[in-house]
Formats: sequence, structure tokens, C-alpha cells
Amino acid sequence: MNWVKCNNEGAWNKDRETSGLGWLCRDENGRLLWAGARAVTKAGSPLLAEAEAVKWEAECLASFGYKNVIFESDSASLVSMINGTEKLLPILLLTIEVIRQCLLQIGSFVLRYHARGGNKAADKIAKESITFVSSILKLYSIVPIWLKYQVESE
Repeated sequence: MNWVKCNNEGAWNKDRETSGLGWLCRDENGRLLWAGARAVTKAGSPLLAEAEAVKWEAECLASFGYKNVIFESDSASLVSMINGTEKLLPILLLTIEVIRQCLLQIGSFVLRYHARGGNKAADKIAKESITFVSSILKLYSIVPIWLKYQVESE
């Protein structure tokens, strides 16, 4: 009760000029509260794309005023770095510092690893975002048609 659960994903493709970021946040009954989709200039690696997705999600939820958040990522290494149980890669220092500052604004949070199989909706958003023609971010407070199946099946 009174907690929201958020999944995030970064989609990276070596042959594309952009990477896709996606996240979605649900209440305790599994209803969609927010989803975000965004294309960004190509991240240097899959791990960097994942980190950008977590950063954007944490920034949004902190600015929305959420106080009890469970974050789930399918990047075990990134989760360990943010949680301080794995050594930070120098290229991620600034991004992880921003993430940690946002998490402090949220207050009560859990950041944990969750296998990709339970992260299909966020994965769909991130992959769809790669195809966006512009880098204008999109926030949804209702389930878009192209995401309906993934949201309902999780």
C-alpha cells in the first residue's frame, strides 16, 4: 500500500543513431500511473542506455513528488553500482550521482534487479522509442494502444 512500482529499460542498437528509453509506473493494483518514452542521442553501450533510463525515470518520479517507490531494472550490474555493492565504472559516475540525488528526494525507495521476462512493457516502450523521429519526450497517464497488450499481460 502507498508504494508505486516502476520498471525501466534502455534500448541500444549499434546500427542506429538513437537509443530508446522507456519506463512505466504502476500503483499497488497494477494500474498504470505513468509511462515515459524518449529517444536520445545514441548511448555508447547498452549499459549507458540502461543508466539513462533509470536516471530519467528517477528524475520524473522525484519531480512528481512520489515518496515510496520500488524501481526494477533488468541490469543487475547497474543496480549493484547504484546500490553501492559493485565498483562504479568511471563513465557512469555522473549519471549515477544524479540518480542517487533523485532517489534521496524520493525518500523511501527500493532499487532491485528484475529479470527481463517481467519487464516486457518497459522493453516495448524503449524499443518503440528508438524509432521516434524526434527526441521530444512522451509521458502517458493512460495506456497507449500500442502498449495495451504488454501492460495487461504483466
